[in-house]
Amino acid sequence: NLAELQEQVRTNNWHELGLQLTLEENDLVAISIQYHGSVVDCRREMFRQWLDNTSNPTRKQLLVALKKRAVSEIYMAKEYEEYIFELSTKHDHGIAGAQDLERKIQGDDLPDVISATSEVLDWFTLGIYLKVAYKDLKTIESNNSKDLKRCRQEMLMSWISSGKATWKILVKVLRSDDVKEVAVAEKIEEMYLK
Repeated sequence: NLAELQEQVRTNNWHELGLQLTLEENDLVAISIQYHGSVVDCRREMFRQWLDNTSNPTRKQLLVALKKRAVSEIYMAKEYEEYIFELSTKHDHGIAGAQDLERKIQGDDLPDVISATSEVLDWFTLGIYLKVAYKDLKTIESNNSKDLKRCRQEMLMSWISSGKATWKILVKVLRSDDVKEVAVAEKIEEMYLK
């Protein structure tokens, strides 16, 4: 709703965000003239028009738009994603994809997780940030020292067996500054979080 967007998405780059949300350039110019360039008022009106004129506006569409290079509100997108995730854990429904965001990864998801992370070379760092116990990582490393693929698989099995594994956590860790596997994270979002 409009109040949520005003509270959670306080971008100054409202015009470009509006374009990414498929509003017309002429409409955005008219908003700027009508509200004398006031960022807060222009942003509110842009969101109002998006909500009113889009057949099925979703939070996912807004997140994608915020992450586009033209808008470059990556940090704001991450904060909004956290907000959405918190909402989804409080309510059983209410947003498209909420259940997927919080869905636990089970043992039978292991082939999907292994496939999705096959490009990650630094399995050890990934394991640390997924909160796999350090001693377990060292054991995996010593048992499979020459087999990178097997190390990654064993680490992922250990993480999944913790009962705390979700696609959202995996994506967040892959996007973190220390892991920096953004392309892998984006692929997972495309395949499992849409």
